[in-house]
Amino acid sequence: MLLKKCCYILLVSFLMMVNINFHGYAIEEQVIIEQNKKELVTGEQTKNEEAENSPDAGIIENYEYSSVVGKLRNKNTKIRLDAVKELSIRGTEEVVSFLVNALEDSEIEIRLESIVALEKIGGEEAIRGIVEKGLKGNNEKVRLAAINSLVKISGRSAISSLKKQLLIEKNSRIRFHIINLFAIIGNDDVIPILVKCLRDSNLKIQLITIKTLALIGTPLAVSALINCLENEENKEEVSIAIVNTLGIIHSRDAVPVLIRMAAFGGKSEISAAAVESLGIIGDKRAMPVLNELLFYGNVRFERSIKEAISKILKINALIKLKKRKNLRKKENSF
Repeated sequence: MLLKKCCYILLVSFLMMVNINFHGYAIEEQVIIEQNKKELVTGEQTKNEEAENSPDAGIIENYEYSSVVGKLRNKNTKIRLDAVKELSIRGTEEVVSFLVNALEDSEIEIRLESIVALEKIGGEEAIRGIVEKGLKGNNEKVRLAAINSLVKISGRSAISSLKKQLLIEKNSRIRFHIINLFAIIGNDDVIPILVKCLRDSNLKIQLITIKTLALIGTPLAVSALINCLENEENKEEVSIAIVNTLGIIHSRDAVPVLIRMAAFGGKSEISAAAVESLGIIGDKRAMPVLNELLFYGNVRFERSIKEAISKILKINALIKLKKRKNLRKKENSF
């Protein structure tokens, strides 16, 4: 009995010692865990700071687009198209490089959607991408879309790129479109290339060039039209279009050449157009040649001559009347 009691006391003592050691170990282990946590947090913060200052920071930022970029390489057209649309929704400069690469996609729809997205985002990188890959595409729709987007993003800054494109462009429809855009954003910088277009073999290109020069309307643009009118190699349609245009814009600088065209135009259609334009302009310098034409009885466009003379007389009468009124106002003011 005494032996059992002694054994029991020894067992209890042993268990107490084990419990104390275990508790101490647990506390020590907890301390180690907490230290490790602090080290992990500190280490993570350090890594983040290093990443922000790292040359590869841009790559890390773009990591979030990796799943979308992966879709751009998918064989399924719809998945690639959806990826472009998703990048467009994000609308940040970080996605521009991916959209520029999409301009080389085999599917036209994806290239067009990429141009729309780049136009929405804008910026120098987007413009450069459209010029380098959009304008050089082998599809008419894509090039037209690229041209329109370039003008929307850059305005008159797009003139340089469009001039280069016009020089190398073989598609008549696209050349026509570029010239038409010059009527909106053009200035004297585009006159030299438009002068070349006046000699184009395509009549539609010549006619839209005449209209564009008239809408630009600077002295240099009008001078280009007048000089072209004196080119004997012009097609009849071109000469008539220029004559009519000079009349519409009331170019007094064109009066001398229009007088020559009226008197010695060679073809009556050109002469008739010159007479009509002289009447619209209303410059009295045209009166001698008009009276002479009327005296010699050019029956074919006698009516046009009479109308032109009437307009010139009326315009000059109105000018004299206006001068008299202004003179009276000045006299009354004293």
